[in-house]
Amino acid sequence: MNFLTPAAFGLGLLLPLIVVLYLLKLRRFERRVSSTYLWRRMVRDLEANAPWQRLQRNLLLFLQLLFLSTLIFALARPYIMSGEFSGQSAILIVDTSASMAATDVAPSRLENAKQQINHRVSSLAHDVPITFITAGIQARVLAASSLDRRQISQIIQNLHVEMGGSDIETALQLASAIAARQPLTVIDIYSDGGAAIPTNLAVNGQLRFVSIGSSGANQAITRLLLETSPGGEDTTAFIQVVNYSDEEVHRRLKVTMDGSPFHVMDISLAGQEEASLLVEAIPINAEIVEAQLLPASTTEDYLSIDDLAYSVSRQQVPVLVNLISPGNRFLESALSLLPGVQLTRTDPRSAGLLAGSDITVIDAALPLTTTLPAGNLFFIAPVNSTEYFSVTGVLEHPIPIPAADNLELMKYISMADVNILDGVEIPLPVYAEPIIISASEGTQKGRPLLFVGESGGRRLVVQAFSLQHSDFPLQVAFPLLIANLIQWLAPDQLYSIPAQSDPGGAVSINLPLGIFAPGVNQVVTVTRPDGQKIEQQARDGRVIYSDTSQTGIYTVKIGDSSAVKFAVNLFSAQESQIKPSKLAPATSVVNQGVSGFEQSSRQEWWRIFALLALALLTLEWLLYHRSSLAYLAGKISKAR
Repeated sequence: MNFLTPAAFGLGLLLPLIVVLYLLKLRRFERRVSSTYLWRRMVRDLEANAPWQRLQRNLLLFLQLLFLSTLIFALARPYIMSGEFSGQSAILIVDTSASMAATDVAPSRLENAKQQINHRVSSLAHDVPITFITAGIQARVLAASSLDRRQISQIIQNLHVEMGGSDIETALQLASAIAARQPLTVIDIYSDGGAAIPTNLAVNGQLRFVSIGSSGANQAITRLLLETSPGGEDTTAFIQVVNYSDEEVHRRLKVTMDGSPFHVMDISLAGQEEASLLVEAIPINAEIVEAQLLPASTTEDYLSIDDLAYSVSRQQVPVLVNLISPGNRFLESALSLLPGVQLTRTDPRSAGLLAGSDITVIDAALPLTTTLPAGNLFFIAPVNSTEYFSVTGVLEHPIPIPAADNLELMKYISMADVNILDGVEIPLPVYAEPIIISASEGTQKGRPLLFVGESGGRRLVVQAFSLQHSDFPLQVAFPLLIANLIQWLAPDQLYSIPAQSDPGGAVSINLPLGIFAPGVNQVVTVTRPDGQKIEQQARDGRVIYSDTSQTGIYTVKIGDSSAVKFAVNLFSAQESQIKPSKLAPATSVVNQGVSGFEQSSRQEWWRIFALLALALLTLEWLLYHRSSLAYLAGKISKAR
């Protein structure tokens, strides 16, 4: 053992001073009395207070000497050399992936890692800077070259498991970049070894891997899919369960439909076996299906977060589209190929009183007596005026161009190569917005060739030129524009969000064209599984939502539109395979700058001696005042 301030031992001269104070007692005045019989106690006290007498045994003297010796020892700052790699700076990387929630080491792997990290930090000298990096779904630098031990302690205390994988590669790249600026850096990795390190990764600094965990016993749900039966009467759930332990296990699987129990089955799995299960006849109107492996008292399952999975059933109602046309192969093909569209064709000669559909596409001249059907309408080259617009003339060889830049309906669509023979002239109604206009010179310039709008509680699309009188159906832009227009006419049915996502994954939320309006800030509200609501502003009709750190059901709502749900599940074999493994830096990581690291770590002990001195001082005070304390305690007990 060595000492940083050995000069503190000079305070040892105070030890004899305490002994001298005990030898020099208070002297009393002498008086003659007739007999000492009544003064025996006084005589004994007089003998005890005689100066320079033989030192008697005294517990208080022993405690005072021991206290001062311990205090001097603490002031001398003793330390020992641990023999570990220390370096001049330390970088701590802790794995916060889902597998670190395993309970094979009490209370959990992450808590065990936190204890070891606290011990590591306390062993470092106070002038050693510490960089702290977490390797969860994303690698994060929580402290960079910090000398503030309170900050490091708070960071360690706030560590929590993330419901995803471990980005250990990025964490090492960050650590290497920091170590390149700090010579003699030691990088400690606290992990269960679930994440792989690329073999060609070069790291500056000396790597030390601390393995966390002891067992690989775990069972997990690795897949949950819903499929509608061919007839559309019910839904079938496909569930995949894997036993990652080496022993045979017996588990019970419970399937819940919208919060109500639906089916329970017992399964047996051999070591490292995978089972595929089917649960049939789930009602078609079920929205959320949940599968759960129930706890088993006789089976070891150290990771519980992968025992639960969710799936959202998306029963899309088909969009009913009625095409009134004498025959248009291009238009009929474009409409029939759209997902979620149920197309019917009606001959204009037998139109009569048209039945209502979600969308009616009128590609013909209807009799004047025909009543327009209910629902949204799509007119193509109308001949007659209607209550929604007026046909006033003919356009000769119009040149189509977008009416404005950045129109959502014209996204990825070019009209540069489209040639039009003729069209009908329709003045733009007050309710309408032009999408395509004519660029021809003269009176035709600026005339609308395609416009959209809402009037009388319905949406309208009017195309002022015939497909047979143009080469537009031969262009790539044609099916794209038809798809955009149908989506705008039926936005609620064609609302698209992925049904499932991985933890930490980004979910693209595309606003339906009926909701998105250029220049208008749209707010998307996402309700997380814990009930917290997150609001984001849409940009260009799109929101990228990335806060999917929790597993469970997320609910998306845009304005007054109906809510849409999606599920986030931990379907990760890498995280469910919890058997700990040791990374081998010598083979998997190329270490650089290793020379000069073999210096011992200094571990100081002054805090322990300081606490011991404080305890001795407290004990001495209690013994000195024991009679007074006993008297006070008796008074308190009598008062009660």
